Amino acid sequence: MKISNPLKMKFLNHSAEWTGGVIAGFGFGMFVMAVILSPEHRVTVPWVWFLAFGCIVIGPFLARDAQRKKSKKDVVDEKQEP
Repeated sequence: MKISNPLKMKFLNHSAEWTGGVIAGFGFGMFVMAVILSPEHRVTVPWVWFLAFGCIVIGPFLARDAQRKKSKKDVVDEKQEP
């Protein structure tokens, strides 16, 4: 299957909202896997905390910012129609 077909069907819509969700999900998944794979089931390595929570914080901010930009664009488009 060619890459253009899923993009035409809006199956893979790479927007900032989607990217923010992926980043947040990656951070949460990294934290959960570090807990599961740790022998004591605790995250003892400090860089895992910083990286995971950094992704969890940055992802929603990126998604929310994209939503604000999209809503502002929609409002501007509605005002210019008449």
